Amino acid sequence: MSTIRRMILILALCASPWTGATAHAGDHRHQGSGERQEVPGIRPAVKWETDDIVRQRMETIRQAMAAVQVDIQQDRLDSHGYQQLAELINTNVGQIIKDCRLTQAADAALNTVVLTDLTHSSELMRTSLRRPAQRAGAMGVLQSLRLYGEYFEHPGWKMAQAQ
Repeated sequence: MSTIRRMILILALCASPWTGATAHAGDHRHQGSGERQEVPGIRPAVKWETDDIVRQRMETIRQAMAAVQVDIQQDRLDSHGYQQLAELINTNVGQIIKDCRLTQAADAALNTVVLTDLTHSSELMRTSLRRPAQRAGAMGVLQSLRLYGEYFEHPGWKMAQAQ
């Protein structure tokens, strides 16, 4: 079974109700019910705009995850490490939601493609009592960061691929 399939299976088996940062996402000016919404026009060839707030906060998250990416992939990060990462992610996502000034279409795309999954994955890292579930959440965060780079304009954005 592939690593991705195992992570999805673990996530499905260990998932707890999404709380915490998800509540912040509902407060965002363009966010609807918190459910994934269909956003027309999502194409890798045409990247969505970002602003300084989005770029700064996403870079903070990227740097934190990149610093421990090998430990996550090799299952060496402890439970406390996952919880610390989740708090950092939740703080930065909250700031994006509160302060970003994107067009309505770019905002909807950011919420749909990145922030919803980023929030859910970090909540799994924060709330789960089981390291395999926390690791699955971290792998979800890494994937959200890759999608951000694929769909959003962020000069110099680099996120290493999963191994």
